Amino acid sequence: MEALPTRQSSIALAPITADNWRDVTSLVVNADQTDLVPPNYVSLCEHQFYPASAIRCVLANHKVAGYIRYEFSPDTKRVSILLFMIDQACQGLGFGTKALNLLMAELRSQGVQSISLSTKTFAAVPPDDSPEHFFALSGFRKIDGDQMSVAL
Repeated sequence: MEALPTRQSSIALAPITADNWRDVTSLVVNADQTDLVPPNYVSLCEHQFYPASAIRCVLANHKVAGYIRYEFSPDTKRVSILLFMIDQACQGLGFGTKALNLLMAELRSQGVQSISLSTKTFAAVPPDDSPEHFFALSGFRKIDGDQMSVAL
């Protein structure tokens, strides 16, 4: 039996490939988060049909722990995060924060000037566990309604 990831696990971003896509489709979120993200296979299928879509796998000690899907607009040098999910077994270990910081550094090095996203408020969790709070800790600020943005 493989050991579960810990806070000390190394985190990396990698492409989703023929070797790991099944692991991505097997990821699950907590029951109170299921309304926040579509099934993973749906997101992977959608990605195939949108040329501006990019997708990165979140690895914890080389094992799939989540993924991030985003769209890049080369004209505006902006990215919009479409989906960000960390498997329920890996939540609360800091992987989301580390993965988001890695993505922000990667995009900054590619000349991206800002990242935006849309969050959903849900009453099942305390405010400190909300998506808004999570993204605010990484510098995102509310810009309108459920929209948040951060300059890089």
